Amino acid sequence: MVKQEEKTKFELLTQANYEKLAKIELIPLSDGSQIRTLTTEAPEETCNNFTLVLVAGWVSIVLGWDDFLQEAKDFFNILYVETREKATSKVPKKGKFDLDRYALDIKEAIEYHQLKEKDTIILTTSFSAILVALMLKNLGINPYLSILVGPIERISLPLAIKLALIILPSWMFNLIKPIGFCWVRKFKTEDEYQAARYIRAISDSDPRKWKKTIKHVAFAKFWDFYEGLENNILVIDESEDPLHDTEKTNKIASLMINSRLIDIKTNRAAHSSPMINIIRETICS
Repeated sequence: MVKQEEKTKFELLTQANYEKLAKIELIPLSDGSQIRTLTTEAPEETCNNFTLVLVAGWVSIVLGWDDFLQEAKDFFNILYVETREKATSKVPKKGKFDLDRYALDIKEAIEYHQLKEKDTIILTTSFSAILVALMLKNLGINPYLSILVGPIERISLPLAIKLALIILPSWMFNLIKPIGFCWVRKFKTEDEYQAARYIRAISDSDPRKWKKTIKHVAFAKFWDFYEGLENNILVIDESEDPLHDTEKTNKIASLMINSRLIDIKTNRAAHSSPMINIIRETICS
């Protein structure tokens, strides 16, 4: 009985609070795939009539954005889009994982939820900033505002990991997942909440889909995805984040005609109240 109670408690910890109140759907795509979306509507008395579309990065999970979503939902209608490399998606055996398909997924998610471009704000980060830039450039979507948090010009995984994802069979990664769960819980986290976030990230990974994606992006550079974009774009720098390259963020911002650059300093700030304040100030200015 005690073990079952512990299991139930941990399962609750690995679920974001936002997931508990959002409407969750597997939405159909034009190639027969399905991706998961989460939606909420802001209270009428505080809603600013904008829908905030959040497309998180490759390894990002809802739990990692929970604080942000919990606060943002009071001001914005929310559409959270999980891209097709996540374990939550359903992709046919012959489904594609090239970047054009990823970009089309985001467009189709926006269309499925019948969002009006003039009332839509897109917020995206790292890997998914590439996808949103590609969508803006090639698919005719022009939201009121697009926010690129820490946009990247290449996938910065270590060479060994890239090669492992390309060469090793996906079943090998699935085989070691349970070992990873145990290792994280016992040795690599300070408390059950931190462990829950790491384990949820491992659970939501799908090595088969990662393997199909990485061959399209492992050694590519994406400067041209941003070059010449004329949309209303806000670029967010994270200058104090050791994993972030400020120089490249500035260069990406300079490639886009109507972009503005704001330094939010830390990745934590980008996932919490300071980012929400920036968005609200931007749409009111």
